[in-house]
Amino acid sequence: MLQKLFQWFEQEAEEPEKDTRVELAAAVLMVEVIMADHEVSADEEQVLKERISESLKLPDDEVEAMMAEARKEQEQTLDLYQYTTVINEQFSPTEKYLLLVDLWLLAYANGNVHRYEDALVRKVSDLLYMSHSDFIQAKHEARDQSAAD
Repeated sequence: MLQKLFQWFEQEAEEPEKDTRVELAAAVLMVEVIMADHEVSADEEQVLKERISESLKLPDDEVEAMMAEARKEQEQTLDLYQYTTVINEQFSPTEKYLLLVDLWLLAYANGNVHRYEDALVRKVSDLLYMSHSDFIQAKHEARDQSAAD
């Protein structure tokens, strides 16, 4: 009996429970970007689905649920700080940079970056304490990826 209890504790220690708050926070920021210009194109929807699936490493059956939850959360939100705080607590600088690239990919999804999308990504970058050079580098990386697709 005690052996099984020890095994259970060891298994829990080896497999930390995934914090869905950080996934939701990242997804909400992604939804914010596609909603920034108040027009959501089919291309933006497709890129959103791809970014949530690939970046957050969610199985296909969870992607739609995360998108729906992120939209619901985004509709009720008053500020971005609550989401960027969670990300700052749990993401490494590299993960924050990759999120910034994802946000730019969403901004470029419909072929052009609206000024509201640009302003939003800039604001998120500041809230994530990203340097201006990382902000620009992420923008160029996303632009190049979008052009290649």
